[in-house]
Amino acid sequence: MSLAAAALLALSLSAAEQDPAILFQRGIALKNAGRIPEAIAAFDAVIAVSPDDHEAFNNRGALRFMLSDFKGADEDFSRAIVLSPKDPKAWGNRCLLAVVEERAEEGLPDCVRALREDPKHYQAYNNIGYALFELDKVPEAQSAWKQAAQLSPESAEPLLGLAIAALRSGERRDCPTLLKGAIALKPLIGRGPERYEAVEGPFFAQQARRAVKELLRLFPVKVKARPKSP
Repeated sequence: MSLAAAALLALSLSAAEQDPAILFQRGIALKNAGRIPEAIAAFDAVIAVSPDDHEAFNNRGALRFMLSDFKGADEDFSRAIVLSPKDPKAWGNRCLLAVVEERAEEGLPDCVRALREDPKHYQAYNNIGYALFELDKVPEAQSAWKQAAQLSPESAEPLLGLAIAALRSGERRDCPTLLKGAIALKPLIGRGPERYEAVEGPFFAQQARRAVKELLRLFPVKVKARPKSP
């Protein structure tokens, strides 16, 4: 949606519906429901009403990223950073974008900046791990993923990172436990990178994608099927 179209949408809403907070919550609800284009339109409306809302830019960037609109995502993350440079989220998101676009070395400074703003920002450590893995710096990637796993033990992606790092470094005895742990937290991982990204959005760069496929081939884990709706 163009900025002009978003402005027209905002004008067509009632006074209550033009409240940026209400528009923002609508965007979050639509995102959680998987209605990504509609969620983007909601954040377009937020930005039309409140053009300095850095959270709206960051959220719209994340949604554009899910749809593989990398140029639009980069523009939104960068705008969010300009508006609120002390918020670590957009820095971390722009880092992951660079990793997925095979620009891992360019992305690393963004995650370092995210950690300067919030030393406990687990996603920055996780993204650093995947960036370093693409750069063949496996021990350093392991260190970052261990930190991410400590900060967010309920998150699957750092365990998956540790599993592919163990595979790459020849420590295969650790792979099954780490992989099972990651799949227990997020069963979708067991269905492979393509299925994961079809639901979660772009995540893996070339090296990690190959390693995850190899990991699942060597150490197959049975993934329970989702129960059918009555």
